[in-house]
Amino acid sequence: MNKIDFLILFDVTDANPNGDPDAGNLPRMDAESGHGLITDVCLKRKVRNFIQLTRDGEPSYEIYVKEKAILNNQQSRAYQALDINQKDAKQADYDKAKSWMCQTFFDIRTFGAVMTTGVNCGQVRGPIQISFARSIDPVSTSEFAVTRCAVTTEAEAIKQKGDNRTMGRKFTLPYALYKTQGCLNPFLAKQTGFSEKDWNIFQDALVHLFDFDASAARPSGSMAIRKIVLFKHDSELGNAPAHKLFDAVSVIKHENVEFPRSIKDYDIIVNRALIPSGGNAPSVASLPYDVMNRSEARKAVEGRPLSYLRVTLSDLEFPDDVSSYDERVYMRAAENFRNLCSSGVLVEDSAPSFYVYSLVMNSRRQTGIVGCFSVYEYDAGDVRRHEFTRKEKEDDRTRHILSTGAQTGPVFLAYKDEKGLDEIVEKTMSSEPPLFDFVAEDGIRHSGWRIPSSETGAVAELFAKKVPLLYIADGHHRAAASARAAKELGGAGESARTMAVIFPASQLKILAYNRVVRDLNGLTKEEFLERLSSLGTLTEGAPAVPVAPGEVSIFLGGKWLGLSFKERHEDDLIANLDVSLLQEQVLEPILGIHDPRKDQRIDFVGGIRGTDELERRVNAGEAVAFSMYPTSLEQLMRVADNHGIMPPKSTWFEPKLRDGLFTHLVK
Repeated sequence: MNKIDFLILFDVTDANPNGDPDAGNLPRMDAESGHGLITDVCLKRKVRNFIQLTRDGEPSYEIYVKEKAILNNQQSRAYQALDINQKDAKQADYDKAKSWMCQTFFDIRTFGAVMTTGVNCGQVRGPIQISFARSIDPVSTSEFAVTRCAVTTEAEAIKQKGDNRTMGRKFTLPYALYKTQGCLNPFLAKQTGFSEKDWNIFQDALVHLFDFDASAARPSGSMAIRKIVLFKHDSELGNAPAHKLFDAVSVIKHENVEFPRSIKDYDIIVNRALIPSGGNAPSVASLPYDVMNRSEARKAVEGRPLSYLRVTLSDLEFPDDVSSYDERVYMRAAENFRNLCSSGVLVEDSAPSFYVYSLVMNSRRQTGIVGCFSVYEYDAGDVRRHEFTRKEKEDDRTRHILSTGAQTGPVFLAYKDEKGLDEIVEKTMSSEPPLFDFVAEDGIRHSGWRIPSSETGAVAELFAKKVPLLYIADGHHRAAASARAAKELGGAGESARTMAVIFPASQLKILAYNRVVRDLNGLTKEEFLERLSSLGTLTEGAPAVPVAPGEVSIFLGGKWLGLSFKERHEDDLIANLDVSLLQEQVLEPILGIHDPRKDQRIDFVGGIRGTDELERRVNAGEAVAFSMYPTSLEQLMRVADNHGIMPPKSTWFEPKLRDGLFTHLVK
């Protein structure tokens, strides 16, 4: 047998599940938080009761700790069966007696027992352990006066003058949903003889834990198992730490519910990655939502009903007069997402995993690890940023996450190279079958693998110990929106994690992020050129792509000009960026663009579109275009490490990650 972790959710209605005799039989409660508690002893008793009820008389399924049992008498049976004199018994005899007790009593080989009380049968550590159960929300106790129409003694009857009634008090919980968790230790199972058959019987006991034990719901309420989640590992040591597996199960109370009174007041979600099933990856995969407009998106989904753009950019399915921020757009995104899931196009992976995602563009490969970072790391600055975000775009992605219950696109992160991670990635790619492997319509090859569960711990440890900082390359709005959505969802479980693809810095390439301006701010062409010439060396017939930092190519009036800035800021990381020099010396003082994040007169064109797109835009009516020298990754990291902020649209990364290949559920 391999390691198994399990989580159980059950509810209590108008009942006292585990009264405390030291507190007048009040339901047990955490005094600080007000959450209800149920002991492991109570839960194990229900298992014992079920086995005793359903397996009575069956060899090997007797119950050791049962009502009115005398434990030393139970232990004496071992010596009688083995024909051993207790007075002359030695260690070997104790071991034989322990083995006999394990074989005979189900609860001993399951939960263990201390059997050294007078008649020595040793001590047994049980392979199955169960934690205290704790309610999801704080509980409140209801107290009732009850009347029994009978008395116990004649003296009571005489005292009551024949009224013959007994008064008492009962305590109940109107409603509470409880969670407990446990594990099967395969090493201890070998020691006690706990078998696959025993495990199957134990599972049956969990399923029917309260079905035949009305005493559990006294006085007259009900208790019911609502969900059992099993994490079956493929090794004795296990594939992942138990706490990470348990964190994958989210129990979320509905927003409009103040006092839950039913399981229907909660959403119970087992959070795992969603990946395309079978060969659906090429049909699902789409470019990120923020690299195209609505009309471009409509063209991209023609003949592609499964395209993930219908989730990430669902306004493409509405007329142009419907705002991208209309509530109907988010409802449609959620609907399209549910359809992909319910139809089996997207499926939950079998267990929480890390993945490898490789992109090959023009024979250049970049390979990253798919996983999640904590929103608390983001808030603390351990996930470094280099750009401000725009509120309306943050609002948009936050609403999108809350509507779909998922992070539908990863944040693009970089890290300073770590050899150990490189080795795991290379080993995975060479030894594991790919989850997907296809060439997209733009010629970029996308491939993905699941990192073996045996390496999960190593990946997590390397990031924890060797990679103290992560850098956002692309996806600032996604990261910010994820952090905001997490707060609205309570900041726990999977909602507090943000999906990302994390690449070694040495593999990444930044392209230029070019600018187009719609007018010359009232200047004539000649006046504009005169202002430019005062800033440095202005040359005609310059190449469309600048050849060195500190230079910008300008398309104006059908020809390319080159400008080499005379004034630089060598001692200031941010001010010396080419995009900063352009903003400081040209865009703001000459063209009147004070805030390029908000000004509608400027547009940004990714370097992947080339300088032909700049020429096309200007020839079609825009006033001027600026072709930039690309910002380096070293510059990005230095700025981020100094907690600086680059001007907007300073970097353009290629190739772009595809959405839809990995999805992270948050509620």
